[in-house]
Amino acid sequence: MVGLQRHRRRSLGRAQPKLSLLALLVCALVVAAGVGSFAFASGSSSGSPRPSSSPALRRAFPWDKEGNAKAERAFASLAKSYPEVAQSGIFMGEPASKDVIVSKYEKLGGFLGSDTALTMVEKEPVLLLGDTDMQKRSFEYLTGLESDSKKGLALQAVQKNPRLLTVPVFEYERTKPSLEGLNTAASAIDFLRPLGEVGLAVVIFASFVVLLLVLRPLIYGVGGGQSLIGLLTSGLPPIPRPWEIAESYGINLASFVVIIPIYQVFGAVSKRFTS
Repeated sequence: MVGLQRHRRRSLGRAQPKLSLLALLVCALVVAAGVGSFAFASGSSSGSPRPSSSPALRRAFPWDKEGNAKAERAFASLAKSYPEVAQSGIFMGEPASKDVIVSKYEKLGGFLGSDTALTMVEKEPVLLLGDTDMQKRSFEYLTGLESDSKKGLALQAVQKNPRLLTVPVFEYERTKPSLEGLNTAASAIDFLRPLGEVGLAVVIFASFVVLLLVLRPLIYGVGGGQSLIGLLTSGLPPIPRPWEIAESYGINLASFVVIIPIYQVFGAVSKRFTS
């Protein structure tokens, strides 16, 4: 019995150093974890650098070199056409720094595609100085004019003439142009674009002069002679005038003038009673 108790004390004596060593390891791990958490919290609160999700840093990532190069080309196009804006970073009292310009290009690429947006910006850098949200609404209005058989026509038109995006929606709603007409005009502008702004103005002026020279003999004639239209229609019977047709049926158009004040009085009275 005494020998058994001695054996137990010896076993416990050997196990105590092992247990003490294990306890020390556990304590060291707990302390290390606490110090690490404190250091991370201190670094976060003291403003130490952390990974940022800002667009400027995202563009700097190695796997986004292509997008970064396109943004640089877009800004270079603006700087070439508007060097004062590129240097000052201000346009009409609004910020126009490089980050702002690149951000606008990325917004254009969001609804046009990056390649299409770059092509349009290189044609008309003024897009980068406008309201991108307004340009998006204008593009959506133009795409709303497409029919099922003409899908993509709006994108073709704005690619040829990017300034179509600078026209606000309310102006399109007021004038109600056809998408086909806008595309035709855009094709002509894009064809003459290599001439530059001065060359385009000269072509428009020359076309106007040529049109006058062609229309004058057609409508008025030359040197007091008969016009071409008059020569072609001289053998045709005269077209009766509307009032002559009415009088032939016994209708006096002057009598309809009396109806106008009566209608106005009736409209004013009815409006007063309805209000």
